[in-house]
Amino acid sequence: MANRSPQRRKPTILSKDWGSTAVRASLYPRHQGALLREVWNQHPNPWYDERYQEGGFCPYLYLNDDGDGVYLGERIDLNRVATPSKPFFAEVPMTNNEFVKAALSGPRAKTMWERIDTGLKKIIETVFRQVVRDCNETTKGGPFYIDEIALAYPTYWTEVERKKYERLVREVLSTFEDECLRQVRPQIVFHEECLAAANNLFSTITQSDAVMGPITDQPPLLVTIDFGGHTLASVVKPSGYSVCFLTDYRMDVCTVSQDGTMMI
Repeated sequence: MANRSPQRRKPTILSKDWGSTAVRASLYPRHQGALLREVWNQHPNPWYDERYQEGGFCPYLYLNDDGDGVYLGERIDLNRVATPSKPFFAEVPMTNNEFVKAALSGPRAKTMWERIDTGLKKIIETVFRQVVRDCNETTKGGPFYIDEIALAYPTYWTEVERKKYERLVREVLSTFEDECLRQVRPQIVFHEECLAAANNLFSTITQSDAVMGPITDQPPLLVTIDFGGHTLASVVKPSGYSVCFLTDYRMDVCTVSQDGTMMI
């Protein structure tokens, strides 16, 4: 009896969102009728808030000493401080870890940055391993191959952060030889987190005016608010005008009254 030929792989976009308290990824198959597929972390840490974090990948680094690795994935080292990794895409990271602050301003700064970059790449590698498993599944519309990578980033990021993010992704990608990652386009696409959220529905004047009406002396405002793990991001969209991005506010300076009014 003749062997069954392998199923033909379908192209899909890999999208990644590096949050303050979880890293998430999604597959967007290109074929007609395909459904979005979340890249699901099969072993979420029990200390996550499962109402929000279930299925996300741990983004915390352990940098306080040379202990058992800089990135432990879903394991917890109770003897060291779990430090959010997202700030370390910046040249001058904002972190509450005093040990790391001191190390980055001292004579061993280069060594600390090497440890940080190692940890960031381990996070990316962890996500890619699950992506490979998902792409090779023959159920739920698969198997797939990745032909494009899209990375979400916050509005306040500069070219410095984006370039580092892209460089680390490329370095990790080069270590994988799986068939599903052999046809990735050279250009990595970036999109602002806010433009991937609800206010994308109002990203053009035509769309905005259809919902909010024409420009007036006192045009109505569309305010989009993104509750992140550590910050509250806001976007203001006057009817008929381009989007205006507000600076991120720390969560602890925002209060909500009993009637639902937000005060900043």
